Amino acid sequence: MILSLITVFTIGAFAGKQDRPTGSFTGIEISSAIKVVLTQGNTEKLTLEGDDDILQRVITETRGNKLIIKLKEGTYNKSSQEVTAYLTFKTLSSIELSGAVNLNGTNEMNFNDLEFECSGATKINLHLNASKLDCDFSGASNLSLEGSVQLLNIDISGASKVNASDFVVKNCNIDCSGASYIAIHVTDKLRAEGSGASKISYKGNPSIVESDMSGASKMSKM
Repeated sequence: MILSLITVFTIGAFAGKQDRPTGSFTGIEISSAIKVVLTQGNTEKLTLEGDDDILQRVITETRGNKLIIKLKEGTYNKSSQEVTAYLTFKTLSSIELSGAVNLNGTNEMNFNDLEFECSGATKINLHLNASKLDCDFSGASNLSLEGSVQLLNIDISGASKVNASDFVVKNCNIDCSGASYIAIHVTDKLRAEGSGASKISYKGNPSIVESDMSGASKMSKM
């Protein structure tokens, strides 16, 4: 019993938070096994949470207009040493995620034009509205989207999955390959290309539907 209490105290003693300077930024690049809690607000702020020893190995820097968050090379991030980055931004034009990043939005976000690139085993859950959204997802990326966009250009490959059946898109261009999957809601125009064993599911009643499917790829209406 005494040993258990000592162990719990020791683990808790090394947990901490750090506020990191960011400067002004309109793009983010995040890699490694980092959990990100993303909020749109009136300021720019970054707070890291985790064990002190792992926080010392988190690199944060701003290059040009891009905020970079990553672990130092050679850092093995065990589940018991999870790093959480609480990030508040004013506006973004680009998001780049790689590795095992887990990103969750806390509120409804608004963008003009946004470029979104994900690779590895990234997981994303966002509610956003935009004029234009350009997406490139590869590896085993998993994306859940709500909200709306006027124009969506999306390229999905590998074993990536996009659940956007509650994401209302006016005009949509999809390029789907490998074993990827997308579910989408389109209102006006849908253009889709599929190859490999990819699957495209859509709902809504777009007036124009153009498709070019090859291999074992399939497109169907929900």
